[in-house]
Amino acid sequence: MVCFECFGLRIRFHWLSAVTAFLLFLAFSSLGVWQFGKAKAKIEALEQSEVLASQEPVNLRELSFGGLVSDRISLQGKGVFINGHYLNDKNIFLIYKHYQDMIGYEVITPFRIREDNGVVLVSRGWITAPSPTQLVEKVTSVIGEIRLTGQIYVPESDVEVGAELGEVDWPLITKDISVTNLKDIFDGPIYPYLVRAGEDVPGVLVRYWPVINPDLGMHFSYAMQWFGMALSVLAVFFIACSGLKDRFIRWLK
Repeated sequence: MVCFECFGLRIRFHWLSAVTAFLLFLAFSSLGVWQFGKAKAKIEALEQSEVLASQEPVNLRELSFGGLVSDRISLQGKGVFINGHYLNDKNIFLIYKHYQDMIGYEVITPFRIREDNGVVLVSRGWITAPSPTQLVEKVTSVIGEIRLTGQIYVPESDVEVGAELGEVDWPLITKDISVTNLKDIFDGPIYPYLVRAGEDVPGVLVRYWPVINPDLGMHFSYAMQWFGMALSVLAVFFIACSGLKDRFIRWLK
Protein backbone atom coordinates (compact mmCIF):
# COMPACT_ATOMS: atom_id res chain seq x y z
CA MET A 1 0.00 0.00 0.00
CA VAL A 2 1.33 3.43 -0.99
CA CYS A 3 0.14 6.51 0.92
CA PHE A 4 0.98 10.21 0.47
CA GLU A 5 -0.68 13.62 0.40
CA CYS A 6 -1.05 15.82 -2.67
CA PHE A 7 -2.90 19.17 -2.81
CA GLY A 8 -4.58 18.39 0.48
CA LEU A 9 -5.77 14.99 -0.67
CA ARG A 10 -4.64 11.75 0.89
CA ILE A 11 -3.71 9.35 -1.91
CA ARG A 12 -3.78 5.62 -1.17
CA PHE A 13 -3.37 2.80 -3.68
CA HIS A 14 -1.93 -0.65 -4.18
CA TRP A 15 0.93 -1.15 -6.61
CA LEU A 16 -1.09 -3.75 -8.51
CA SER A 17 -3.96 -1.34 -9.14
CA ALA A 18 -1.51 1.38 -10.22
CA VAL A 19 0.24 -0.93 -12.67
CA THR A 20 -3.10 -2.11 -14.07
CA ALA A 21 -4.31 1.46 -14.57
CA PHE A 22 -1.01 2.44 -16.19
CA LEU A 23 -1.11 -0.49 -18.61
CA LEU A 24 -4.71 0.27 -19.56
CA PHE A 25 -3.77 3.91 -20.12
CA LEU A 26 -0.89 2.89 -22.38
CA ALA A 27 -3.05 0.39 -24.29
CA PHE A 28 -5.86 2.86 -24.99
CA SER A 29 -3.40 5.63 -25.87
CA SER A 30 -1.55 3.33 -28.27
CA LEU A 31 -4.81 2.49 -30.03
CA GLY A 32 -5.51 6.20 -30.41
CA VAL A 33 -2.05 6.81 -31.88
CA TRP A 34 -2.58 3.82 -34.19
CA GLN A 35 -5.79 5.34 -35.57
CA PHE A 36 -4.03 8.66 -36.16
CA GLY A 37 -1.28 6.74 -37.95
CA LYS A 38 -3.80 5.03 -40.24
CA ALA A 39 -5.33 8.40 -41.10
CA LYS A 40 -1.88 9.84 -41.86
CA ALA A 41 -1.01 6.86 -44.07
CA LYS A 42 -4.24 7.30 -46.06
CA ILE A 43 -3.57 11.01 -46.53
CA GLU A 44 -0.06 10.26 -47.80
CA ALA A 45 -1.38 7.53 -50.12
CA LEU A 46 -4.00 9.93 -51.51
CA GLU A 47 -1.38 12.61 -52.13
CA GLN A 48 0.87 10.06 -53.84
CA SER A 49 -1.96 8.81 -56.05
CA GLU A 50 -2.79 12.38 -57.08
CA VAL A 51 0.84 12.91 -58.10
CA LEU A 52 0.84 9.68 -60.13
CA ALA A 53 -2.48 10.57 -61.77
CA SER A 54 -1.12 13.94 -62.90
CA GLN A 55 1.81 12.34 -64.74
CA GLU A 56 1.75 11.34 -68.39
CA PRO A 57 0.34 7.82 -68.86
CA VAL A 58 2.85 5.07 -69.56
CA ASN A 59 2.50 1.76 -71.34
CA LEU A 60 1.15 -0.78 -68.85
CA ARG A 61 3.49 -3.41 -70.26
CA GLU A 62 6.53 -1.39 -69.13
CA LEU A 63 5.58 -1.53 -65.45
CA SER A 64 6.89 -4.07 -62.95
CA PHE A 65 4.74 -5.35 -60.11
CA GLY A 66 6.10 -6.10 -56.65
CA GLY A 67 3.06 -7.12 -54.62
CA LEU A 68 0.03 -5.45 -53.04
CA VAL A 69 1.83 -3.53 -50.29
CA SER A 70 4.54 -1.93 -52.42
CA ASP A 71 2.30 -1.44 -55.45
CA ARG A 72 -0.31 0.44 -53.42
CA ILE A 73 2.41 3.00 -52.72
CA SER A 74 4.13 3.11 -56.10
CA LEU A 75 1.33 2.39 -58.59
CA GLN A 76 -2.03 3.35 -57.07
CA GLY A 77 -3.76 5.74 -59.48
CA LYS A 78 -0.92 5.76 -61.99
CA GLY A 79 -1.99 6.66 -65.52
CA VAL A 80 -1.44 3.95 -68.13
CA PHE A 81 -2.38 3.15 -71.71
CA ILE A 82 -2.86 -0.14 -73.57
CA ASN A 83 -3.61 -1.10 -77.15
CA GLY A 84 -5.99 -3.90 -78.04
CA HIS A 85 -9.66 -4.81 -77.92
CA TYR A 86 -12.40 -5.63 -75.43
CA LEU A 87 -13.55 -9.21 -74.90
CA ASN A 88 -17.18 -8.14 -75.09
CA ASP A 89 -18.61 -11.60 -74.47
CA LYS A 90 -16.93 -11.91 -71.05
CA ASN A 91 -18.35 -9.06 -68.99
CA ILE A 92 -18.18 -9.18 -65.19
CA PHE A 93 -20.85 -7.37 -63.16
CA LEU A 94 -20.06 -6.54 -59.52
CA ILE A 95 -23.27 -6.16 -57.51
CA TYR A 96 -24.24 -3.75 -54.70
CA LYS A 97 -22.21 -0.78 -55.94
CA HIS A 98 -23.48 2.60 -54.75
CA TYR A 99 -23.59 5.90 -56.59
CA GLN A 100 -25.59 8.96 -55.41
CA ASP A 101 -27.78 6.86 -53.09
CA MET A 102 -28.54 4.38 -55.88
CA ILE A 103 -27.54 0.72 -56.03
CA GLY A 104 -26.18 -0.63 -59.27
CA TYR A 105 -23.36 -2.60 -60.83
CA GLU A 106 -19.71 -2.04 -61.61
CA VAL A 107 -19.01 -3.25 -65.14
CA ILE A 108 -15.66 -4.92 -65.76
CA THR A 109 -14.74 -6.01 -69.27
CA PRO A 110 -11.55 -7.97 -70.00
CA PHE A 111 -9.23 -6.29 -72.50
CA ARG A 112 -6.87 -8.21 -74.79
CA ILE A 113 -3.53 -6.44 -75.28
CA ARG A 114 -2.29 -6.51 -78.85
CA GLU A 115 1.45 -6.74 -78.19
CA ASP A 116 1.66 -9.68 -75.76
CA ASN A 117 -1.83 -11.24 -75.96
CA GLY A 118 -2.21 -10.54 -72.22
CA VAL A 119 -5.50 -9.71 -70.52
CA VAL A 120 -6.29 -6.70 -68.33
CA LEU A 121 -9.52 -6.34 -66.38
CA VAL A 122 -10.90 -2.91 -67.23
CA SER A 123 -13.48 -1.28 -64.98
CA ARG A 124 -15.74 0.71 -67.27
CA GLY A 125 -17.66 2.29 -64.39
CA TRP A 126 -21.10 2.15 -62.79
CA ILE A 127 -24.53 1.46 -64.26
CA THR A 128 -27.97 0.62 -62.92
CA ALA A 129 -30.64 -1.70 -64.31
CA PRO A 130 -33.82 -3.31 -62.93
CA SER A 131 -32.63 -6.83 -63.77
CA PRO A 132 -29.53 -8.67 -65.02
CA THR A 133 -31.21 -9.21 -68.39
CA GLN A 134 -31.78 -5.49 -68.88
CA LEU A 135 -28.27 -4.83 -67.60
CA VAL A 136 -26.79 -6.95 -70.37
CA GLU A 137 -28.83 -5.00 -72.91
CA LYS A 138 -27.68 -1.63 -71.52
CA VAL A 139 -23.96 -2.43 -71.62
CA THR A 140 -22.89 -1.68 -75.17
CA SER A 141 -20.12 -3.59 -76.90
CA VAL A 142 -17.03 -1.78 -78.15
CA ILE A 143 -15.96 -3.33 -81.44
CA GLY A 144 -12.48 -3.15 -82.90
CA GLU A 145 -9.05 -2.18 -81.65
CA ILE A 146 -8.69 0.91 -79.48
CA ARG A 147 -6.08 2.73 -77.43
CA LEU A 148 -7.35 2.64 -73.85
CA THR A 149 -6.14 5.03 -71.18
CA GLY A 150 -6.94 4.77 -67.49
CA GLN A 151 -5.61 4.47 -63.98
CA ILE A 152 -4.32 1.45 -62.11
CA TYR A 153 -6.35 0.37 -59.10
CA VAL A 154 -4.49 -1.73 -56.50
CA PRO A 155 -6.91 -3.30 -53.97
CA GLU A 156 -6.16 -3.72 -50.28
CA SER A 157 -6.35 -7.49 -50.73
CA ASP A 158 -6.91 -10.00 -53.51
CA VAL A 159 -10.41 -11.11 -52.54
CA GLU A 160 -10.96 -14.83 -52.81
CA VAL A 161 -14.24 -15.70 -54.55
CA GLY A 162 -13.79 -19.41 -54.09
CA ALA A 163 -11.26 -22.16 -54.50
CA GLU A 164 -12.14 -22.66 -58.17
CA LEU A 165 -14.54 -20.84 -60.45
CA GLY A 166 -14.78 -23.81 -62.81
CA GLU A 167 -17.04 -23.26 -65.80
CA VAL A 168 -18.17 -19.64 -66.01
CA ASP A 169 -21.52 -18.58 -67.43
CA TRP A 170 -20.97 -15.18 -69.01
CA PRO A 171 -21.70 -12.55 -68.00
CA LEU A 172 -20.30 -13.32 -64.55
CA ILE A 173 -22.37 -11.67 -61.79
CA THR A 174 -20.64 -11.63 -58.39
CA LYS A 175 -19.94 -9.45 -55.37
CA ASP A 176 -16.15 -9.48 -55.62
CA ILE A 177 -13.53 -10.74 -58.00
CA SER A 178 -10.09 -12.23 -57.56
CA VAL A 179 -7.56 -11.91 -60.34
CA THR A 180 -5.91 -15.02 -58.91
CA ASN A 181 -9.04 -17.07 -59.54
CA LEU A 182 -9.57 -15.65 -63.02
CA LYS A 183 -6.10 -16.33 -64.38
CA ASP A 184 -6.96 -19.83 -65.64
CA ILE A 185 -10.04 -18.67 -67.55
CA PHE A 186 -8.26 -16.58 -70.17
CA ASP A 187 -5.61 -17.54 -72.70
CA GLY A 188 -2.38 -15.68 -72.14
CA PRO A 189 -1.06 -13.86 -69.06
CA ILE A 190 -3.42 -11.77 -66.93
CA TYR A 191 -2.25 -8.53 -65.34
CA PRO A 192 -2.65 -8.41 -61.54
CA TYR A 193 -4.68 -5.20 -61.15
CA LEU A 194 -7.71 -3.49 -62.62
CA VAL A 195 -7.42 -0.48 -64.88
CA ARG A 196 -10.16 2.08 -64.37
CA ALA A 197 -11.13 3.49 -67.75
CA GLY A 198 -10.47 7.17 -68.43
CA GLU A 199 -13.12 9.74 -69.30
CA ASP A 200 -12.73 9.61 -73.09
CA VAL A 201 -12.42 5.84 -73.44
CA PRO A 202 -15.03 4.23 -75.74
CA GLY A 203 -17.68 2.41 -73.73
CA VAL A 204 -16.90 4.14 -70.42
CA LEU A 205 -19.83 4.44 -68.00
CA VAL A 206 -20.23 6.51 -64.82
CA ARG A 207 -16.76 6.91 -63.31
CA TYR A 208 -18.01 6.66 -59.74
CA TRP A 209 -14.94 5.45 -57.90
CA PRO A 210 -12.37 7.55 -56.07
CA VAL A 211 -8.81 6.25 -56.30
CA ILE A 212 -8.65 6.17 -52.51
CA ASN A 213 -11.40 6.76 -49.99
CA PRO A 214 -9.57 8.24 -46.99
CA ASP A 215 -12.57 8.04 -44.62
CA LEU A 216 -10.57 10.21 -42.22
CA GLY A 217 -13.55 11.08 -40.03
CA MET A 218 -13.88 7.48 -38.90
CA HIS A 219 -10.20 7.25 -37.90
CA PHE A 220 -10.24 10.56 -36.02
CA SER A 221 -13.46 9.57 -34.27
CA TYR A 222 -12.00 6.25 -33.15
CA ALA A 223 -8.80 7.98 -32.03
CA MET A 224 -10.75 10.42 -29.86
CA GLN A 225 -12.68 7.53 -28.33
CA TRP A 226 -9.50 5.65 -27.42
CA PHE A 227 -7.86 8.77 -25.96
CA GLY A 228 -11.06 9.48 -24.02
CA MET A 229 -10.99 5.98 -22.56
CA ALA A 230 -7.33 6.44 -21.60
CA LEU A 231 -8.13 9.66 -19.73
CA SER A 232 -11.15 7.99 -18.13
CA VAL A 233 -8.89 5.28 -16.70
CA LEU A 234 -6.69 7.93 -15.07
CA ALA A 235 -9.71 9.82 -13.76
CA VAL A 236 -11.29 6.72 -12.23
CA PHE A 237 -7.98 5.67 -10.68
CA PHE A 238 -7.42 9.12 -9.16
CA ILE A 239 -10.96 9.35 -7.78
CA ALA A 240 -10.73 5.87 -6.28
CA CYS A 241 -7.34 6.53 -4.66
CA SER A 242 -8.00 10.04 -3.35
CA GLY A 243 -11.25 9.42 -1.53
CA LEU A 244 -13.07 12.05 -3.61
CA LYS A 245 -15.91 9.61 -4.15
CA ASP A 246 -16.50 9.28 -0.39
CA ARG A 247 -16.30 13.05 0.07
CA PHE A 248 -18.85 13.58 -2.68
CA ILE A 249 -21.23 11.02 -1.15
CA ARG A 250 -20.93 12.67 2.28
CA TRP A 251 -21.54 16.08 0.70
CA LEU A 252 -24.75 14.79 -0.93
CA LYS A 253 -25.98 13.53 2.43
